[in-house]
This record gives sequence, structure tokens and C-alpha cells, in this order.
Amino acid sequence: MAQRQLERFERAGALTSSLKGRTRLYRFNPRYPFLKELRSLLAKALEALPAQERKRYFSEHRRPSA
Repeated sequence: MAQRQLERFERAGALTSSLKGRTRLYRFNPRYPFLKELRSLLAKALEALPAQERKRYFSEHRRPSA
């Protein structure tokens, strides 16, 4: 589901992507005419998430110790 949305954003020109190994990396397209508004909307959506939900999605990922 998230992958499809990323592909839609890319087709619309809001994102660009590149492959690094087998991983597709997405970035905001700096030439997208509504980039400022999109970032603002995403920031507001993030603020609206409950703290637990934010932590679940945006926690630091750590490498397993050897």
C-alpha cells in the first residue's frame, strides 16, 4: 500500500527515486511546484498523529550487535 502511494507521488513528479542495490530510495523532487505546500501538509499530518503512533513509525532503527 505504501509502495503504491510512493509510485503515485513519483508519477505526479513530487518524488524521485533511485536504486541502491536492491533498495529503492525516494527523495522529494526539488523542482516540484507544490513542494512547500506538500511538506507543510505532511508536517501537519505528522503533528496530528498520537505520540505512540509517531514513535512506532519514526523510531531509530539500530543494527543488531555482533
